[in-house]
Amino acid sequence: MDPLKGIIEEIRADLGYKESEDLLAASFLCELLHDHPHVLRPEDLPVEEEVIVVGAGPSIVELPEIVEELEDSVVYAADGACKALLELGIVPDVVVTDLDGPKEYLLMSSECGSITVVHAHGDNMTQMAELVPTLGRILGTCQVEPPCDLLHNFGGFTDGDRAVVMAARLGAERVLTVGMDFGDLTTEYSRPGEGEGVFRADPVKRKKLAWGERVLKLVARELGVEVESHTARR
Repeated sequence: MDPLKGIIEEIRADLGYKESEDLLAASFLCELLHDHPHVLRPEDLPVEEEVIVVGAGPSIVELPEIVEELEDSVVYAADGACKALLELGIVPDVVVTDLDGPKEYLLMSSECGSITVVHAHGDNMTQMAELVPTLGRILGTCQVEPPCDLLHNFGGFTDGDRAVVMAARLGAERVLTVGMDFGDLTTEYSRPGEGEGVFRADPVKRKKLAWGERVLKLVARELGVEVESHTARR
């Protein structure tokens, strides 16, 4: 099995998720997309030799340092990171989300032209029902065998690492990450309503971050794509 897809089995065992719930959510997203007027295919997503993936971790404060580079690059935002980009006047090309970020900014990104990649998993069916019909251009993903041809399983787990996997599978040779941190801290962009600025992540979030870091190492090893953080590049 593809390690970037198969890792979800280990994650379910670690975090107590059920495959049956992921399957139910994927089927539900299929139903929603069947009636959606702007469903895209993977080949519709923009990609260049280098893609910038912006996460919602503490190093997102580095974004102002690379505004000009962001303006000239293909940019994928992980969920709430779209808020930080919009605050700088940057509309991400793609927003990769399971819809637990700030709703108003997810919708604003879509209205401004971002492609929204919506991920189905066992506990976001309410958010999908509310937001999917209101979004513009959309692509659906899941973490099971896709139950319809409108969904795609790229592999990965968190919004951030899944964005990196997507960019790599679509043809990027290098991925520059900003705000992709795997320590004990998170931000209001990642956890709206749970705190302000930078604050300590809860135990489940810390586990998720650890899995995300593991996925990025798999991207480099399995897909041969260079993944480098902006912090390390400086």
